[in-house]
Amino acid sequence: MGCIFPRHFQRNLEAGLFFDHCSPQQIKGWEWAITHFLDKLQRQHPHQQLLIKNPVYTGRIAQLRRLWPQAKFIHIYRNPYLVFQSTRNFYQKLLQELALQSCDAVPIDQVILSTYPRLMTSLLQDSAALPEHDFVELRFEDFEADPLTHLEHSYSQLQLDGFQQARPHFIAHLKSRQGYRKNRYTFTAETLEQVQTHWQPFLDRWGYQPPAE
Repeated sequence: MGCIFPRHFQRNLEAGLFFDHCSPQQIKGWEWAITHFLDKLQRQHPHQQLLIKNPVYTGRIAQLRRLWPQAKFIHIYRNPYLVFQSTRNFYQKLLQELALQSCDAVPIDQVILSTYPRLMTSLLQDSAALPEHDFVELRFEDFEADPLTHLEHSYSQLQLDGFQQARPHFIAHLKSRQGYRKNRYTFTAETLEQVQTHWQPFLDRWGYQPPAE
């Protein structure tokens, strides 16, 4: 909604990510909808465990655990400098495609800089008490370099069956993606300073430095 009506971009984004400005009834409505949606998916695939990939859920572990007490989580973290540039690129493109109002005044950088710490802080707090077999954290660069090893480790830590049966499918998928080229970004001194100023605790936590050009 923020991308469609960008005059209220930040307010709608905060509602969508954190339920800010939402009533208890609206939050319960979302919980009802997501529960029934995933139930339908499970009925379509009754013998498989659902794997849901949605960055919005980064800040909702506690809420999701209330809905599904046996839920397991995988957090793949990445160099925050790249996260900033990638998110900026994402919103710039999305606004151009979806906006029904002028988006020239949308404070994209400020919103990203303030949103990331809220998401990460919520994730760290909510995941701190999770048992090891319900939460895996992976460094993106390590996962990218050796995905099969990290997939097998994740299956083992989360106590999931079926890795050996799934392994040929993982290999086939990885081969199909060999020609994929990621976006390349340049970083101004101002961008680096912004990320350092607002996200330094996470740079320190995961040991990231500014990316090489």
